[in-house]
Amino acid sequence: KTSLANGSGDYYRKMMEQGEPLATEGLSHPHPLLEALPLRQQMKDGSLLEIPLKSKDRVIGVLLFDETAYIRQFTEEEIQTVVALSHPAAQSIETAIQYQEAVRHRERQEHLSSAILRTHEQERHELANALEHRTWEILEKAKKEIKGAREALPPLLPVECGARKHLDAASHLLEKAAE
Repeated sequence: KTSLANGSGDYYRKMMEQGEPLATEGLSHPHPLLEALPLRQQMKDGSLLEIPLKSKDRVIGVLLFDETAYIRQFTEEEIQTVVALSHPAAQSIETAIQYQEAVRHRERQEHLSSAILRTHEQERHELANALEHRTWEILEKAKKEIKGAREALPPLLPVECGARKHLDAASHLLEKAAE
């Protein structure tokens, strides 16, 4: 089904709502869609064929064919040929749009994954530093307590020899652990 218009009305809105091709004869009349195009000033009087690009029962764009050499009526065969070619074009555009969306989605996922990994690495590093610092404090405290216990033992008691050896061994182990 082709709608023929003679230069009046809201063509673009009608075409988008109905999803049907529109053929306009005589471009000298104001045309809402063409007025927004930069090339409108260069276009002469002529005829225009507007074919909606449909994908999954929705219009995703418009193909414009203009005949500026003279005003003529597009034939039904010309319109049907262009309509038939518009379906694969619309599907290709839809596929390209979906591909771009998939690429953007993948890039967002990679960005988020990188941010999560950086955050985990930073938290792990901070935790390791805190644990190392706390361990060092505990070892220093233990060394001081062993030193204090060693100094508190009487110097010449026979029992002291075994206790002093144990304190010396513990002190040596703590010094090695602190390194």
